[in-house]
Amino acid sequence: MNEKKIYKQLRKWFPELKQHPLPKKKYRAKAEHFLTWLNTQESEQTFEYLIALNIHQYLENGLAAHPVFQHMTTEIEMVQAQIQSRADPILKHYEQFEHVIGRFYRVQDQILEIILDEIYKFLKSQNFALLLLWGAEHYWLAVPNQSKKIEAFCTLFNHQFDGAGLKVEKYQPSEISWSI
Repeated sequence: MNEKKIYKQLRKWFPELKQHPLPKKKYRAKAEHFLTWLNTQESEQTFEYLIALNIHQYLENGLAAHPVFQHMTTEIEMVQAQIQSRADPILKHYEQFEHVIGRFYRVQDQILEIILDEIYKFLKSQNFALLLLWGAEHYWLAVPNQSKKIEAFCTLFNHQFDGAGLKVEKYQPSEISWSI
């Protein structure tokens, strides 16, 4: 019955989800039904709480379209500018020295860390936490910063969806710098 607690917590965090019926009981524990339910469309209003990460298009990180933050245009533009100011020099450096650095340098991991760091800082300033969902695709989710509820949610979620290869964790910035 972990799946019911997972859905219940998400409905507390995002009241709009109460308008959307839960998947049928036999489907609630299936990752694909969970992902579909979380990104729901209700009467022409789209609520996408679970945002896909695209490290190849790092400014298409979903922050501007997030239903909780979409009205914060100026702040989001500042976050995007910070991501770009940190990512562009790294990408230019890699492009310039790719023949020397070779395939062993994981530039996309470094870009992903920049995206997550900047989103994390922004969410923290809004009293939200950043959850990462790892599976075939990678997603982020902004939830109210309630440590005990987040910890319980992550434990239940990981237990429930482990067999589907879907994991969730609360993001914490890396203490190791990628700076070059």
